[in-house]
Amino acid sequence: MTSKIYIPFVYTTLGVVLLLCHPMNAMLDPEFANISLRIAISVWPPLAFNCSAFPTLVPTKECPFPGFDAENLGIILAHMGITNYSFYVFDKRVTTSGAYVNGTWTNIMGMIMNETVDTICGGYQRTETRSRDFDFAYPMLQIKPVFVVKKRVAGFVEAVMAVFSGFDGQVWLMICSVFAVQVVCIMFIDYVQLGDNHRKLGIWAPGKMVFNMYRLFIMQCDDELKHPTYTGNMLIVIFGIVDILLVSLYQGLLLTQLLYPIEVRPFKDADEMMQRIADKEYSLITYYPGHWYFQELQTSKGEHFVKMRVALRNNPAVIIANQSLVLDMVAAGKYILPIDTDGEVLYYAKHQYCDLTFIEDGLPSQYRHYLFKKNSPWLPLFNNASIGQQSFAINTWEKYFGPRATARDPNAVQVECPAEPPGPLEVRNLRMTPGIELSSTYSPNTFTKL
Repeated sequence: MTSKIYIPFVYTTLGVVLLLCHPMNAMLDPEFANISLRIAISVWPPLAFNCSAFPTLVPTKECPFPGFDAENLGIILAHMGITNYSFYVFDKRVTTSGAYVNGTWTNIMGMIMNETVDTICGGYQRTETRSRDFDFAYPMLQIKPVFVVKKRVAGFVEAVMAVFSGFDGQVWLMICSVFAVQVVCIMFIDYVQLGDNHRKLGIWAPGKMVFNMYRLFIMQCDDELKHPTYTGNMLIVIFGIVDILLVSLYQGLLLTQLLYPIEVRPFKDADEMMQRIADKEYSLITYYPGHWYFQELQTSKGEHFVKMRVALRNNPAVIIANQSLVLDMVAAGKYILPIDTDGEVLYYAKHQYCDLTFIEDGLPSQYRHYLFKKNSPWLPLFNNASIGQQSFAINTWEKYFGPRATARDPNAVQVECPAEPPGPLEVRNLRMTPGIELSSTYSPNTFTKL
């Protein structure tokens, strides 16, 4: 049990110790020696897990998961040689990071502006509005927003079509073109070499020829495919080699599609999503209008944001302050929630809801920064210390947010999602195929013949 407790933070602690021993940490600008760095830090998971000694920036036995940004900030301060810092603790369920309202910044961002704190223990994206009043430290990670939407169950037709999604439409067009060329070439050989004598020689009729070429294409041909001319047989051999190559390329992707559950998204890409918002089939919803995505919606000239503004023109975003209520509305359907991949709400959306899906393909990415007031004296020190910490930040990200994340909230209610019935093409349904074949083989008619 003890080993399990130490595993998540042993590498982090080792990294902190090594940095503390580095010669660069021994010297700190005398200007900052007697100044305390004031840090606003949140207590809400997944920014902190199971910490009896919170706040802290270094994993310990009492606080194995102090938080993603806390660990990153701890390694940066260790590199800078700063040990004199204080915390302003706030609860993100009560106090947001802040928004720009009536010409002023509210909450924690407002505290940075009036110099109550120097920075926030959290990552923030650069926007035009924020850039006017804040400086951004050197970024260590780049993240994308995630659109959270109700999951849609795949029907039989969609499941069958998903089998063919291994190749792009242009590839399928090329494969069909190859098949058409093969049929035309064989018919041309018939016409040139045999002319009107094809009936006497038993050459296939056009329909039968297409059928036999299709059998060749799926590698189910037999002796009936033999052509009465050497040229025709040579073409069939060449076509057969080409067909084997094409089909073998598809077989691996076909097996992959059959072995994994079919996931059908409510829309295939961001453009379709925006069109459905414009048609009022879905509505955008948020609990935090100060989120960088909504700030960019107001000013950004990026293609995604320009299209989204058009979609929202007659269907404006819904704003509800209660985060749990927002997730419930998304789970009920017809609402789309944009949030960050490092957000605490996304953690609970993944662990406490069973019928949500998460879409990030084709969305704009943003760097995440530590935030400072304009011309803060701490910024150059942070930039120098952050440059060499990308690898540490990536490893810490995986610990808290990766697919095999070890950081879990021990106090969170774990929702047991009901087992989904197998899809029409999933392994549990395909297992019945041998039984069906066996029963058909030994049918009453078979025994009668015996």
